Amino acid sequence: MEGFSEALSHELRQFNILVKIIEPGVIKTDFYGRSMVKTEREGDDLCGAFGLYGEWADSIMKRLMAFGNTGITPEKAAPVIFKAASSKSRRMRYSIGADARFLLFLRRMFPLRFLQWILQRVV
Repeated sequence: MEGFSEALSHELRQFNILVKIIEPGVIKTDFYGRSMVKTEREGDDLCGAFGLYGEWADSIMKRLMAFGNTGITPEKAAPVIFKAASSKSRRMRYSIGADARFLLFLRRMFPLRFLQWILQRVV
């Protein structure tokens, strides 16, 4: 989405249309609750025929659900989203939350391969 948004921004600039990217951290919403409910057919795991992938995905989902309680409230995120939507500046990126700012800092400081290696160990 980020690459698409950057490309779209270049194309729409001539029409004075601004593209904004919201880069949120963990926000306490239904994303970590009701919206994560998955449908399973009898005998299927998370991804059906992928076997072990389902076990891995289930363990990731448990950790992801725990993150949902650590985030900021939507009320604290809303002003940043409003600012991005209403700003006439050419600023493209708006991060929400200390966790998002930290990850964006790491992306600027370290090569992608190193960050992927870290994420594999954490997740």
